[in-house]
Amino acid sequence: MAEIKKGGEQFSSRWGLLCTILGMAVGTGNIWRFPREVASNNGGAFILICFFALFVWAVPLICAESVFGKKTRMANAGAFKALLGEKYAWVGAFCAMVCIMLGCYYVVVLGWVSKYLVLIFTGFLDAVRDGGTDFATQFFSGFATTPPAYEAWGWFAFAIALAAVIIFRGIQGGIETANKIMIPAVFVLLAALLVRVVMLPGAWKGF
Repeated sequence: MAEIKKGGEQFSSRWGLLCTILGMAVGTGNIWRFPREVASNNGGAFILICFFALFVWAVPLICAESVFGKKTRMANAGAFKALLGEKYAWVGAFCAMVCIMLGCYYVVVLGWVSKYLVLIFTGFLDAVRDGGTDFATQFFSGFATTPPAYEAWGWFAFAIALAAVIIFRGIQGGIETANKIMIPAVFVLLAALLVRVVMLPGAWKGF
């Protein structure tokens, strides 16, 4: 088995580590895509299946990943090699590849979110309210999917640059600091959205 190395940069606080773990568990898809999938897949039954998969598959994997990292102080392939033997190093490499593929997906969504965040301060929400669903759909199509979509590529590049800056600043100065800001902000926004949803016409009938 490979030698397990000690040392390396670590999180400076449990709060920073907790925020980072929450950032992995509560991804953009849970907020952006999950409600739509619930609405189009029989509601309650879909939620039950998701919770079952979460506690049987996702949570144990996050725990295992944390243990591997804490024990070995290595990245994916090295951690599997150190704990399980050289013939299992490919499993860690596969995990790294999956993370890269997920990053390619999420960085596009981050570009979209950045664009819409700017639009919020330019009266865009009023235009959506007046124009309805058709206006919102046509706007997104024109911005994100209609070739050559130069503006979408620009926001994509911005998202990559932002992620790169955070990563290159390391764990404490980059990832931990960013998560201490962004993760609490996500829950504040969710709380505000919950209040807004409860106040919508027909909300209690939906509940």
